[in-house]
Formats: sequence, C-alpha cells, structure tokens
Amino acid sequence: MEPQNDTPSAVKPLLTYAAIGTPLAVLVFLLFSGFFSAWSGQVVAARAISPDADPSFLSVVILEADGTYHERTWPKTVVKALKLPQSGLGVPPPIIPDDAPTTEKVQFALSFLLNEDGKPPQVVATTSPAALGLGLLAWIIGLMLRNGYVSGSPFTLHPGERRLQQLQTAGQVATVETKTKVRGKKGPPPSKHGRKKGRRR
Repeated sequence: MEPQNDTPSAVKPLLTYAAIGTPLAVLVFLLFSGFFSAWSGQVVAARAISPDADPSFLSVVILEADGTYHERTWPKTVVKALKLPQSGLGVPPPIIPDDAPTTEKVQFALSFLLNEDGKPPQVVATTSPAALGLGLLAWIIGLMLRNGYVSGSPFTLHPGERRLQQLQTAGQVATVETKTKVRGKKGPPPSKHGRKKGRRR
C-alpha cells in the first residue's frame, strides 16, 4: 500500500480565494486607471506632482465649460508635447488662449481623447504599470488577510497546518529530552550485619 499524504492541498483554497480576490484586485486596478472618471474641457496648465511621485507622469489642469477645474495625472511625454504653462498651485492661468488643447473622457473607458489645433485627435490610455502593481498588491494583501483569519498566520492556507507544525516541534523536543535524561543509580543493598534478629522463645 502506498503511504497516504496527510498534507492538505493548496489548490482548493487558492481557487476559492481567487474567485473573490481577483474581482477586487481588478476593481482596484480600474479605480487607479480612471475607469469611472469622466471629463470634458480645456487643458490649460501643468505642474510636477511631487518629488516622491513617478517622474514619468505630470499633473495637468483641466478647465470645464462651467468654470470649474480639476487636475489629472497624464504621461510626461504627452504633457511635454502640449507646451502648457506651468502652475505651481494647480490653478488655471489668468488668460486662457483660444487654441488651448481640449480633452474628453467618457465614463467606463480606459482612454481619453486629446485634441490640438492642426493635429488629428490623439487617443491616450489611462492605464499604467503603477495601477497594475496596485491591483496585484491588493490581491496579495487580501490573500494574507484571508490566511490570517482562517489559520492565524498570513502564510498558512489551512487552519490545521500551523497547529500541526507546533505539535510536531514540541514532540521532537520532548523526545530529545527523554533520550538525554540520565537515570539515577540504585544504591547498594543493606548490610546483613545491620539487620536485627528476632528473639526466640
């Protein structure tokens, strides 16, 4: 007979978590990719995001038709080609040129349109490696939280694995201690001269 493997399989818990964790990770990716955002207006200014931010991206100021404005993060190569005025505070400049580039993005899309005078419309993707990395990070963190809740350890899939390892380790220690324990020596038998004889009547 072949020996039975008592180690539980990792396939089933991973598949079960993937059915829940993967949609959540995709949702994080879509959020950071601007999937649910929408805008339409003029691109009027640009500025650096922060010293710690990814240098391959810059922030642009979009002025809507109703006078409101907001900032969006675009690839640096796209922003540099527009030759926008710099705005350290992220606000529109006092004078808006008539030929300022226009942009439009519809909701539930992973790209936006960029229009410049004399040039064909440009389609720019809103996805980025950073958004993909955040989605993957969310998946891993979710798996660790799931493991911690089920087994008590973020690196253990099954609830009994950690307890079994602890019991095995404790059993090994006890076995070593038993083998190394020295038995006490028995003393010599009592001397015959030290025994008292009973009186005969």
